Amino acid sequence: MADMYCENCKRIVGTKKNLTGGLLCLLIGVILMLFLPVMGWIIGPILIIIGIVLIICGGKRCSICGGKNLSKKIPTEADSVSTGK
Repeated sequence: MADMYCENCKRIVGTKKNLTGGLLCLLIGVILMLFLPVMGWIIGPILIIIGIVLIICGGKRCSICGGKNLSKKIPTEADSVSTGK
């Protein structure tokens, strides 16, 4: 995990992947496959594939506040003076 600058926290934080959507799709897919005989075997695998793709491609977020507003560039004092903040 690379450290990045969080605009919400205003500090350097570690990042973690956003896994919520992918895990939710996997869970719903497995439940459908287990409890619905015909439709579950059609819709379940599709949801499982979507869940795997979401887990692999999930974006990074702040490990402290959970915000997605991360940047690799660390603001310097000159940046804040030129923007008037």
